[in-house]
Formats: sequence, C-alpha cells, structure tokens
Amino acid sequence: MSIAPQTNLANDLHFLQGGGEMGEQIRRYDWSTHPLGNPESWPQMLRLSVGLMLDNPFGMYIAWGKEYFQFYNDGYRPILGLTKHPRALGISTRQTFAEIWHIIGDMFEGVMRGKAVGYPDFHLKLNRNGYIEDCYFDFSYSPIRLEDGTVGGVLVTVIETTEKLKALNSLRQSESRFRHMANSLPLVIWTANARGELNYISNQWEEYYGNPLSESLGNGWIKFVHDDDIESASNAWKSSLSAGSVYEVEFRIHHKNGTYHWILVRALPIKNADGEIVSWYGSNTDIQDKKISEEQVKESEARFKNLAEASDILISVANSDLKTIYLNKAWEELTGRPVDDLINYGWMDIIHPEDIDGFLETYRIASEKKKSFTAQMRVRSKTGSYRWLLAKIPARFNPDGTHAGYVSSCIDITEGKLAEEKLQDSEWRLR
Repeated sequence: MSIAPQTNLANDLHFLQGGGEMGEQIRRYDWSTHPLGNPESWPQMLRLSVGLMLDNPFGMYIAWGKEYFQFYNDGYRPILGLTKHPRALGISTRQTFAEIWHIIGDMFEGVMRGKAVGYPDFHLKLNRNGYIEDCYFDFSYSPIRLEDGTVGGVLVTVIETTEKLKALNSLRQSESRFRHMANSLPLVIWTANARGELNYISNQWEEYYGNPLSESLGNGWIKFVHDDDIESASNAWKSSLSAGSVYEVEFRIHHKNGTYHWILVRALPIKNADGEIVSWYGSNTDIQDKKISEEQVKESEARFKNLAEASDILISVANSDLKTIYLNKAWEELTGRPVDDLINYGWMDIIHPEDIDGFLETYRIASEKKKSFTAQMRVRSKTGSYRWLLAKIPARFNPDGTHAGYVSSCIDITEGKLAEEKLQDSEWRLR
C-alpha cells in the first residue's frame, strides 16, 4: 500500500469525508500509482458505494473490478485481524484471502455475472492473526451495477458470528454433558421454562414409569398424576411459580406396571442477574419403598398400641434421648394421673425418693452401653401408697442399627414383695 502525504482530498471529494480510521487511510492512500487512478476519476457507482460504506457502522467491504480491488470500513477491520489489515486496502481479494479463494472465488465470479449470494454462519478457515482459525460469518455478496447495467464490483455486508457460535457450541456441549449425566442418574431429572412448562425430562421418566416423554413435556405430566393428588401437586407448583420458591411435594405417578408409585419432587428456580426466573431445574425421586416401609411402621405401631392399650401390663416407650414418648392406659389406671403428665420426664415424680437415684443411674449406664436391663422400684399409686414394680427394659434399634431407645414393660410385684418381707420378718423372729 502506498500512502501519499496529507492533502485536501476530503474537501474536494465529499464522498470520502468521515469514515473513521479507514476514511483516513483511503484519503491518505497514493491512488495516483494505483490502476484505479485518483478518486476524481473513479466511476460514479464506485464513488457512491465507497461513500455509503464509510458512513455505515456495520462491517462492509467492496471488491471492485475484475481484479477485485478492496475497500473496507472500520466495521470490517476486525475481520481482517492483525496480518491482513492495513495492507488489504487497494490490493486484490485473491491476494488478501488466498487461503480461501478456492471457496469464495466462484461466488465472486457469480456476483460479477449479476447473481447475489448470502449465507448464515458460513464457515471459513482464515489466517488473519498468524495462524489458521475457524471463523463464521453471516454475509451477503451483492453486485454493484454501473450506469449501463453491467456489474462493476461486489458489495460485501458481513457480521462475524464466530464468538456466538462458540458460545452456542459450548452451551450445546454443556447441555449434552448435563443430559448425559441426567440420563445416568438413578432418578428423573427435568427442566422447565419460566412459565413452568417442562422442556426436558431425562430418559428414566419413560424407562422407569412407562410414561412417554413426548406426552409429558409442557404441562402433559399432570395427566400421569394420581387423580387424588392432581390438585395438591398442581396448586403447589402454581404457588412456587408465583412466589419463586422451592417446589417440594410428594405425589403418586402412574407406573408402567399399572399401579401408582409415590415420588418426591423437588425443583429450584434459576434466576438471572436481575432476579428474574429464567428456568427451573427439578428431580423426581421414587420413594415407593420408603412409603411402603412407613405404612408398615404405622401399621406395626397401630398394632402395638392396640395391644398395649388392651393390656394390664404397664408399657412405655422411650427414644434415644431417654424421653418417654408413649405410655399405655395402665399407667393412668395405676397412678390416677393423665398420661400427658407422665410423658417426657414426668414419670420421675411418681418414683419413690429412695429409688429414683439408683434407677436413673442404672438407666444411664445401660443407655451408654445400649444394653437392655431390668429394675425394681416403687411407684406412687392413685391412693397415695407406693406399689413395687418389676421393669423389664429391652433396648430397641433402628433398621440401620442405631440405638432408638427402650421399650419398657412393668408388672406389679407388691404382693410378692410383702410376702417376701413377712417371710424375712418371720425368719428373723425364729432366730
């Protein structure tokens, strides 16, 4: 490129005014040595096109004549990178873009014959920064016609989409990894848009439950919910969508074996920098076995309580903190006090003062060792007198082996104690 000394060219040729850096470069170029000659002699359409290009904020480029001599504006400069700018001005496109001429050459020739072309996200391997890189562009090649209708050059309008596509590819890869992970987990993963419409469900939804994915997207999942649970599940979802709060609910979903399975559904809102919800990420965990176990426990507890309430034996249950959480009616009948008064640690008030410390120490040692034990102590009855009780107190354990507390059964041994005392008294007198 040849740069001439600064002149008053911009004052003489209004179409070259402005244009930022490239306007300045074109004005300073020594066109007198160029095949096109000085700007005063350029074809009118070239002058108009260059003026339009310089005033345009978007990337524009002109390849003029059969040699495709190049003009470009500031918006186009980044496309040329560090190695092609500024030497690209005034030279042939064949030279500047030699590495891709086998691709774009035919397009240029087609435009010179009057055929415009354009492509979105067109892939080209450019050497514009000293190395070959993958680049993508939205572009169009349009003919610039002379006054007689023939084509004098090519007008290129272009927007580089490389970074956009890289971001999209990164997002796709991230989504692919997410879906791969989601489809490998032993639970159902799903996502929803800001309106709460499901736009993705992992494969387990269909594999585990037999519910077609295509019928479950959007709000279709609701039709697979048990009739008795639809209202509560839907209302909870609407409430979370409105408040932007965590969604957590249990309901029954149709299973491929024809029954319904209990699932625990959790979902978190994802918000943008302005605090607006943009999506939801959720999971469905099958809790059918847990529900069955809970029902079995409830049934077992119900049977236990029915038996305990019908028994004359004094029965109580304590948790791992040694708080009494249940006493049967036999305790109320013996003590004359409501069971609610004896719950937690209320039972300590009815043990004889001479027996309480010893019993508590035995209880404490057994609890530390998580061992069963037996004890005898006097308990104040509803008449105000004390009755002797024999307590058998086996330790109880959770399914995972952790200590759950104790179950106690007590029987009244007062008569036996009195008989024993009389016998001892009689033996003492015989001595």
